[in-house]
Amino acid sequence: MQVLKAHYKDEFHDTDIEILNDGSEMYFILDGFQFCSSTDISDFEYESEEHSDKIENKFNVIEFHGDMLYKSGKRIPMYFYTLQRYALDVEIPVNVVRKSDTAEFTATLYISFHLVENNSHGVMRESKKVYYDKTIVRNFSLCVDGKRYDSEKNTLDFEIALSDICRKMKQDYYIKSCFTCQYSEYSPYGQNDFGSMMCYRECKESYLKTNNYFRYLVDNENFTYRQETFLCSEYDLRKNKGYRGFT
Repeated sequence: MQVLKAHYKDEFHDTDIEILNDGSEMYFILDGFQFCSSTDISDFEYESEEHSDKIENKFNVIEFHGDMLYKSGKRIPMYFYTLQRYALDVEIPVNVVRKSDTAEFTATLYISFHLVENNSHGVMRESKKVYYDKTIVRNFSLCVDGKRYDSEKNTLDFEIALSDICRKMKQDYYIKSCFTCQYSEYSPYGQNDFGSMMCYRECKESYLKTNNYFRYLVDNENFTYRQETFLCSEYDLRKNKGYRGFT
């Protein structure tokens, strides 16, 4: 379990928090409520089996009903509360290798953003239109070995932001994580901002031989979803360009 340092702020709170990251989901607890996210670092939700007035008195949230939960043979509706109007600063450790001597460092990704009111591009929820906040990115940078590399893309999409950082540091360093591993790839049909890299380490030989990733994706379901910053013992730096064109 990875513990991420973070600072959370909204009209009710201004406090340091710890975000727990198990490689698939991130979550933190504040005022007795546990907020979870698996696919977007700015999309934290509280889930409950019953409606909660208390959370609406302590946080800015959007409530909606989700899938039914089966418990003891009964169908129980689930309630989801999506956090809105808050700011978050978070630090994510990531391994980086210096090319000149292959020395390996633990670098830090610094990510800062805040959510602001949005009155356009609403979505339908339970027969009514709701407006999720707009995300404003203040910082997405990597600090390693006394140097700082900033993404200029103003996005929380890790593929876009990390690609920008990798381009800037490619003469001196490379990130050692799922993002640069030759056994991982994004779906050609699209992905979420964070945590939806498809790892093919269990079938690496057939994966590396394919010359049609679209066809391979249809025929092969032997993959697991991983976060871009995840690192395992089978890491191998991407040697083939792939459709992402990392190298």
